[in-house]
Amino acid sequence: MRLIAACLVLTGCFYIDPINARPRIEAIQCRNTSTGLLCANDGYLHRSDKVELSTSVVDPDGSADHATYAWSAFACSDGEALQCDGVAYAESTLARPLIGWPPRGAGVRSIRVDLDVRDERGALVTQSAKFLANDPPTLDVHTAPRSHAIGAPLLISATYGDTDEGATNIQLTWTVVAPVLDAQPALEDVPPASGDAGQRTVTKRLVPTAIGAWDILVVATDALHEATPDHLTFEVGPDQAPCVRQVQPIVPPDGAVLPIVEPTAFQVPLVDDELDAYPRLSSDPLFGTTTFAWSILPPGATARQLLVGATGNSLDFDPGTFTPGQIVELRVEVFDRNHTPIACADGEPTCASAARPQCSQRQTWRLEVR
Repeated sequence: MRLIAACLVLTGCFYIDPINARPRIEAIQCRNTSTGLLCANDGYLHRSDKVELSTSVVDPDGSADHATYAWSAFACSDGEALQCDGVAYAESTLARPLIGWPPRGAGVRSIRVDLDVRDERGALVTQSAKFLANDPPTLDVHTAPRSHAIGAPLLISATYGDTDEGATNIQLTWTVVAPVLDAQPALEDVPPASGDAGQRTVTKRLVPTAIGAWDILVVATDALHEATPDHLTFEVGPDQAPCVRQVQPIVPPDGAVLPIVEPTAFQVPLVDDELDAYPRLSSDPLFGTTTFAWSILPPGATARQLLVGATGNSLDFDPGTFTPGQIVELRVEVFDRNHTPIACADGEPTCASAARPQCSQRQTWRLEVR
């Protein structure tokens, strides 16, 4: 400790401890370690960010290198009013500490940082700062997981929310990028939006007008201009011929016959098609339903006979009109609105293309009347 001797005439000398001036500190600086930018230049911080805190110290009568630091960080539940916890969630004695956001998550809207700086002789100076949190909106854009055909309407949904303000103030922008410039159909609203104040879902209807790759870009923007984009990409193909997916009764193996003793209903419960499936995919006027054509090859006949009026998905076969032991072939073929011709020879029991070997437009039963 430095002492100054003051010698006074007649009264002797006295030693006086000089006044210790408080150190001076600048405003607390915050650097976002994710971006390397100062928090003030980076706007609002996200809850996943870590920040480095610092300040500049000037000691008028000593060395700032000998100053000591005591940092405390408090979670605050409101971004404007300082409604902060009474107990710090993070503390440090480093000159430039790293801190993250409080673990209690979404309810934290800001953090308050308190700093105590003491010089080498104990003089104290304090400083505080507040940093606001604002996470961008959440967004998920999706559609039904199926193939998409030209002319087949599809519903595209965007589910969105916001940790800070909820979904109420979120603005959505939609952009459609088609394979060709002249194929830009409008997105139609499908009201109403579903959900609650925390999370909502908006659905749009799109009818693709071109074959190729499509891209739907949706951007959710909150009231503080934080934005979250999400893309939905999908391929649109041609309207293919329908596929028989289920039949009743079972089909016997090649070369075998199905014995029929009593009247039996033959059915096609399920047909796949982008627009004209069975059962019908939707009441939307752009969707239709499968057309069925039933035919029979009687015993000894050389040509198959179309069963006029049999256009539904089922047919009742009565073996009583035939003699026991006779072989009868019963066939169903399915068509969509394009009425794509069946390219296989008449003798083939099924008909699938090389491009889609699991997709048949035809099913034939070989029956033995008993």
